[in-house]
Amino acid sequence: MSVQVLTDTFGPPFWASPALPGSTHDLTAARQHGIFEAVTESGLKCWADKAYQGAGGTVQVPFRGRRLSDGGAATTAATPRSAASASKP
Repeated sequence: MSVQVLTDTFGPPFWASPALPGSTHDLTAARQHGIFEAVTESGLKCWADKAYQGAGGTVQVPFRGRRLSDGGAATTAATPRSAASASKP
């Protein structure tokens, strides 16, 4: 079963998609549910895991590869988890 879930960084999930077959790739499922269009149209920033590489719009994913370019380092540094880790003493 594949279910897409949207949350903010502070609380519980605020939306969950209807279930699709488990063989459905995450990127395909998100496109079928119109998640990327809704997020982009609303102007929200969206952070996702590497399975969403190529989503486009305002969706940010961690850099993929061994060598970080300037752009890759900036994208990786902008994710909520990396920002929280960087602020720890």
